[in-house]
Amino acid sequence: MDKTSLHLPDKSLALELVKFYTDLNMRRSFFSSILPFKPDVILFLGDYFDGGPYLLDDEWQESFNRFKHIFGLNTQGKYTDKEVYYIPGNHDIGYEILHYAKPEVIRRYEGTFGVRNYRFKVGKVDFIAVDAQTIDGHRQKNLTSQTWEFVKNISVDNIVHSRVLLTHIPLYRPDGTYCGPDRSSPIINQRIQRAVYDKTNDITYQNYVFEKTSKYLLDTIKPKLILSGHDHDQCTITHQSKSGPVKEHTLGTISWQQGNLYPSFMLLSVDNSTLPNASNLEEPVLSHLCYLPKQLHIYM
Repeated sequence: MDKTSLHLPDKSLALELVKFYTDLNMRRSFFSSILPFKPDVILFLGDYFDGGPYLLDDEWQESFNRFKHIFGLNTQGKYTDKEVYYIPGNHDIGYEILHYAKPEVIRRYEGTFGVRNYRFKVGKVDFIAVDAQTIDGHRQKNLTSQTWEFVKNISVDNIVHSRVLLTHIPLYRPDGTYCGPDRSSPIINQRIQRAVYDKTNDITYQNYVFEKTSKYLLDTIKPKLILSGHDHDQCTITHQSKSGPVKEHTLGTISWQQGNLYPSFMLLSVDNSTLPNASNLEEPVLSHLCYLPKQLHIYM
């Protein structure tokens, strides 16, 4: 929530009140509903700002300071007693059209949150974080080629542990695909918008990864589970890949100001295999969707 969210004047009383109560609600939700589970790792799936690419440096820093306060992070955006991982969202770095018009947006994000494509291991599970905002761009452009190089390097590695794919933008699904009983808003079908006022044909908006790209990620990375965001509402579907069915959880927003009356978060339990017969090899990652209170009911 920032000056780009509601088109209210910057520093106006109305905007400051909205920011205050939105931040307060998320901070209380985090400290009272998530931290009591004592997680070892916290994953953020993007969109830490609203108008991130359009904020001046001091405005970006102010928003980042608010983000750190909400989620109890230290000055470096870390925790002292748990790991934290970030992937970029479109509200943080924008789409392809912005990456070359404003390269400082990418530099600023990486300077704050770290690299955009990377892998990390939790227990016996490999997590693969992919920058979905660049993967469908023009292949000859630097940021897109970097993302594809990362994906291809992952795809040729020997798979020793189960994999979880992290992508802010959900993978492709056919129009009208049922999202399961946890979704409260209408399903949004595929939308791709490109620049029409110049010759670049760059992406200006997309709400799913391209179908061909999605198939490649499924068939080569071979994830057991996919976690995505972007949509602000829950959606659980099953993709078909060469390796078999793959479930994708698109997670809803934790904020009550993003068009979803039912904010939520997800708990994961991963295979650690420290004890014999301690885990189910068929399910290296267990997940559970947790809802937060509906604010409209509280204040009415």
